Amino acid sequence: MSLTALMAFALIMSAGIVTPGPTVLLALNNAAHFGIRRAIWGIIGAVAADILLVALVGLGLGVVLAASETLFVTLKWIGAAWLAFIGLRMLLSSNTSLPGGMEETIPARRSLFLKSFFVAMSNPKYYIFMTALLPQFVSTAQPALLP
Repeated sequence: MSLTALMAFALIMSAGIVTPGPTVLLALNNAAHFGIRRAIWGIIGAVAADILLVALVGLGLGVVLAASETLFVTLKWIGAAWLAFIGLRMLLSSNTSLPGGMEETIPARRSLFLKSFFVAMSNPKYYIFMTALLPQFVSTAQPALLP
């Protein structure tokens, strides 16, 4: 990938990443409740999910999803159901007490990482975005890995 193509891809991905979605809202929620030092673990989980998804698309997930409409629709609905479940759980467990009230339990780093990882991996937007966008920036004439 040329430097120009890489910069264009980075710019488009940056716009997609900062678009308010479940992963960004979870990161903001974690930072507001537990501080930025704890929220970083969730952000790392979301980045790990993005890296895994890019690898899966590179290995042919986009081709498989494009070939199988049933698999694509199934994946979309599973992701939407998971996000609805997570959102409903967050709404039902919201802490409405005033500041200075009961202390909130701070989750473990691993818990923040895994929750963000699974929210990012279950977001259908990422699959659609990656499978539609990434192949346009990949040259099949060049080796995937540098020697």
